[in-house]
Amino acid sequence: MTRGLVQRGASWHLKRRVPLRYASIEPRTEVWKSLKTDSRTVAALKAEKVWLELIEGWEAKLTGKSEEAADRFRAAQ
Repeated sequence: MTRGLVQRGASWHLKRRVPLRYASIEPRTEVWKSLKTDSRTVAALKAEKVWLELIEGWEAKLTGKSEEAADRFRAAQ
């Protein structure tokens, strides 16, 4: 199984724990993001990109770059 992939109904979602490093800026302990596909193969490809965008957004927030963080979180959507 690909890490963090969960099927809910017909759609695949990314489900991952938020790393402790980001606890000061992210109130959630876990993130769920719809990957907007019913294909497991497509979901696996999308999940990696979405997770990287989330990490980059949290990193930008940690360094005080809130505008860049907002752009990254939008890209993760």
